[in-house]
Amino acid sequence: MKKLVSAWFRIPFWQRVLGAFVLGAVAGWLVGAPAGPWFQPLGTLYVNLIKMIATPLVFFAVIN
Repeated sequence: MKKLVSAWFRIPFWQRVLGAFVLGAVAGWLVGAPAGPWFQPLGTLYVNLIKMIATPLVFFAVIN
């Protein structure tokens, strides 16, 4: 397991992000529109979490 984790972190971060983007795009293309109702709660949760984090960040940046 340590070798797998070590190999994963040897890959540059931008390549990992690009690979995840490509895999996500391919998965979305393969599954198509029927996956919308399944993934909509995850998207809503993600947006709500971003809103929850962004407001305190802006507030404390202004205060600081």
